[in-house]
Amino acid sequence: MNTRDAHLPGYAIGGLAGGEEKDAFCRVVAQCASKLPVNKPRYVMGVGYPLDLVVCSALGADLYDCVYPSRTARFGTALVPEGTLRLKTAAMAADYRPIDDACDCLVCQKYSRAHLHAKITKEPHAASLLTYHNMRYQMRLCDEMRQVKHFFDVKGDHLCKVLGIHSEGDNFTTVPRVCSEFCSQAVSKQHGSGMAARGAFIS
Repeated sequence: MNTRDAHLPGYAIGGLAGGEEKDAFCRVVAQCASKLPVNKPRYVMGVGYPLDLVVCSALGADLYDCVYPSRTARFGTALVPEGTLRLKTAAMAADYRPIDDACDCLVCQKYSRAHLHAKITKEPHAASLLTYHNMRYQMRLCDEMRQVKHFFDVKGDHLCKVLGIHSEGDNFTTVPRVCSEFCSQAVSKQHGSGMAARGAFIS
C-alpha cells in the first residue's frame, strides 16, 4: 500500500451504512482509519446521518456522501439541531416560524414551516427547497466540527448535543457506549500527537 500511496489521491472505506449494528460500524471505521495514511483524505461511502458524520470525523474520516439529505426531504422532513422536523404533520399548518431560526440558508430566510407544509404534498419544488436546507444543515455541522476547538470532547456541550448524549459521570445513554468510547480514544490520540481533529466535508 505504501508503494501505491504516492499515486492515490485518497482512500475509500465502503461496505458500511447497510443496517449493521452501530458498534460494528464504529469498529470498522476506527480500524480502517487507523491503518490508512494520515496525509491522504479518508472517504466513508454512503454515510450521511448527522450522528455518523460526527462519529466518523472523530475517528479520522474526512469525506462523506449520502442520499439522506435529499431522500428525507422528499418525505417532507427537515434536519434540525433537535433531530428531524416533519413538515407534513398538521401542527405545521399554522406554524409561521422558519425551519430553523439559527439557519442561514435561503429557505429558512424566505419560507415558513406553514408555507412548506402547504406545498410539500402538492409541488415537487418543495422537496427541492427542503433538500437545499438539509444540505446546508449538514454543511454547517461539518463547519462547526472544523472550527469549534472542543467539539470532539465527548463530554463537551457540542458533541453531546449532536449525539444526544446525556452524561452523568462516565455513564452515557441514548447513543451506544462504544461510539463514545471510540470517539474519546480517537481524539485522545490526536491531542496526544499534537494533531487537531481531522476536518469534515460532505458532498
